[in-house]
Parts: sequence; C-alpha cells; structure tokens
Amino acid sequence: MTSWASAVASPRRVIRDWSRVVRTGQYAAATGSFDYEAALAGYRGDILAVDVSDDVLAPRTATDALLAKVPRAHVSRYAYDSPRGSAKPGSHSTWVRDRGGLAPASWTGGALAASD
Repeated sequence: MTSWASAVASPRRVIRDWSRVVRTGQYAAATGSFDYEAALAGYRGDILAVDVSDDVLAPRTATDALLAKVPRAHVSRYAYDSPRGSAKPGSHSTWVRDRGGLAPASWTGGALAASD
C-alpha cells in the first residue's frame, strides 16, 4: 500500500471503529483479538474527564457511558465552558481555538480545577 493509501485508510478504519462503538456501545476493533472492554474494566489509574459544553459529538452522557466502563479508576471531572470566540458552539473541536482555555490549562496543570 502506498503511503498516500495508508494515510487515507487509517482514518477510514478509525471511523469504522468509532461507528461500531456508537452502534453497539462496545469497544472492539475490527481486526485483532485485544479485549478493550476487559482492559477498561481492569484499569485502576487516574482519569481526568473533561465535559466540553455544547459538544454535539461527545455529550456528557457519552462521557458517562465511557466512564462506567472504568469502575476501578479514580475519576476527576472538569466541566469546560467557554464563549469560544468566533468558533461555532456545538462543534466537537472548537475548544482548540480557545487560546487561553482548556488546552494550555490541561498541559500545564494550570487553570483546571477538577471536581471528584
């Protein structure tokens, strides 16, 4: 497969895997035998879950469903709300354009004050 074909095929696989998760509620890649559900269930580390207001592709209920799969993890949640400047509210990636917001705070441990 050419490098261009690989670059196109990879996002297609990701979309297929994501679509399967949406339809079934289960994490399972089309190929391979890794048990993602068991790995999630056994995870005991820390998780910072960020709920981005008005995100139409990852609403709080989707985050809740994912976090239910990691019952042994120590979960902290952060509700992120921003005017988002000129970006469209409800867009999945508008938080990226908020220069003083989520990304700098999460990378530096700055302004995020998660609630347990």
